[in-house]
Amino acid sequence: MLQRVLGDLLKTEGVEQTLLFHRHNGLISSVVEEGFMPPVERLMGLIDKAESTCGVSDLGEFFEFWLESEEKIMINRIDNLHYIILLGFSGKIARWRHAIDHNRSILKSLNLR
Repeated sequence: MLQRVLGDLLKTEGVEQTLLFHRHNGLISSVVEEGFMPPVERLMGLIDKAESTCGVSDLGEFFEFWLESEEKIMINRIDNLHYIILLGFSGKIARWRHAIDHNRSILKSLNLR
């Protein structure tokens, strides 16, 4: 079921990689276009830095991060331990977020560890 949800997110315009991360243990699962390698260490670093920034600056909890430059990245917290990450080079971030929100209840219902 998890691979089906990640594959569904990969169909979103511009998305070339979908990844599910555990906050402490790293990559759980991914679906990527052929020829792409997930940048696991870089993404774990972004999650750590975002959580740290929120913590030291009293901004509250980290729920979502997105970046639009040559590459687009969206990191979205599913629950206290899991993040869904979409990567690509085109498309619209708002559609990416809609796709995540559309699949959020399914992701939350999975027994993720």
